[in-house]
Amino acid sequence: MVSDAAKKADATCTTAATYYYSCVTCGKVEQNDSHTFTDGNAMGHDWYWVTDLEPTCGKTGSKHQACTRCTATQSENTTVPATGNHSYTKQTVSAAAKKADATCTAAAVYYYSCATCGKVGKNDAHTFTSGAALGHDWRETARTDATCDAAGSVTYTCAHDSAHTRTESIAQKSHTDANGDGYCDNCGKDLWSGRCAYCGQVHSGFFGMIVKFFHSILAIFKR
Repeated sequence: MVSDAAKKADATCTTAATYYYSCVTCGKVEQNDSHTFTDGNAMGHDWYWVTDLEPTCGKTGSKHQACTRCTATQSENTTVPATGNHSYTKQTVSAAAKKADATCTAAAVYYYSCATCGKVGKNDAHTFTSGAALGHDWRETARTDATCDAAGSVTYTCAHDSAHTRTESIAQKSHTDANGDGYCDNCGKDLWSGRCAYCGQVHSGFFGMIVKFFHSILAIFKR
């Protein structure tokens, strides 16, 4: 007899419900595990998808089917396509992500990377800087020494970038006459005005004027 009182086991995914036999006269259920019958149909599996490996923007995932009522599975390692949706939000300082090296005046520039798979998003409009600028490394490349007549200059060029130069002025020198001979010790310029062509001295005063006149005559014969 098919009744709840005579049921031994409910139907499963793969088997129909099982019942005990009952007495045909009084209806008493026998409940003899070796003397049973089945009725109806198996329920069949109730499949749902289970994710084994989540797909990312750069990698495929996998999934399989499992039954909600039993432990049966199928469709093992079914491929799930990569999403392809990168999230370029991660700041990764690496050679692969570098757009430009640091310069004298600017820090190194890097592209953003995908926060999920690490792929570098080489978008020139979406970059960040890291570290510090190198600063100038000045090396002297040209020099003009100062003289008593003109200032000098020294030019420096950056070792990192030859397009960067700077020039500093060297102050003009003053005439010096340490030995008092009237000639500049640096350039040899005659510092005395009115120097005598004969003796090389400067004559002043009344007596000096007489000597100067006399020396001017002697200078004619000195030539």
